[in-house]
Amino acid sequence: MEFLTLLLITLMGLVSPVGFVADRLAADALRQRLESAEDLDVRIDNAPSYRLAQGRVQRVRVAGEGIVPLEGVRIEELNLEAEGVALDPGELRDGTVELKGPLEAGIQLVLTEEDLNQALQSPVVTEWLEDASVQVPGAASIGMERYTLLNPQIQLLEGDSQGDGRGDRLRFQVTLQERRNRRQIPIELESGFAIDGSRRVRLIDPAVSVEGVAVPAELLQALTQGGVVDLQTLGGEEILVRLLQLEVEDDQVAIAAWVRVAPERNTP
Repeated sequence: MEFLTLLLITLMGLVSPVGFVADRLAADALRQRLESAEDLDVRIDNAPSYRLAQGRVQRVRVAGEGIVPLEGVRIEELNLEAEGVALDPGELRDGTVELKGPLEAGIQLVLTEEDLNQALQSPVVTEWLEDASVQVPGAASIGMERYTLLNPQIQLLEGDSQGDGRGDRLRFQVTLQERRNRRQIPIELESGFAIDGSRRVRLIDPAVSVEGVAVPAELLQALTQGGVVDLQTLGGEEILVRLLQLEVEDDQVAIAAWVRVAPERNTP
């Protein structure tokens, strides 16, 4: 959603007094706000054009390749289409987004294995991982602030290439180094995955080993909350996510989703 917010702020900053902005001008301005982009195209559909100055956009479409929105985070391919955008133009010009009505967008992403591993080394992802915690049933959560992450790596495993009848899988390896005594703890996680009911991702045959010792299935089941990741818990009440595609092919993962963002509720 940060990319969509950036796009809308850029778009409104270019609006002329008559509510007109050229597609090429919008693409050039958006490119300047990104770290880099190999190819970027923006199309704005608005009739009548003065509605843009009122904070309303009929349809905005973005297509790009090799997009780097943040340092170290690269998107191989991006297609985004949002319709019926209604925002407060004054808030947008101040650099914030306030929806006047629900915002719906379709998003398609392609991420390569190389890009995913590069992102794991980026400052924003490293900070997020080190701020995370692991909740162990019957015990207090384990904070990652005690550890330094060494050489995190992701490997995408396409289902058809395995020859074992299993679907797409993901392997994640990392070494945790304790900050105090420098002890290193290698961890490996491998799991298949599939869309379950459009808002959930089901883990298939997950396996975790710590220092080469497999985690018992009972504990693994509890840690993974029954092997299901609910996307709704990640988005919050205002954001509704429907996952349409999650597939691995040729060392790339393709993701397609529909997102609906509701206006924030005003509380007295």
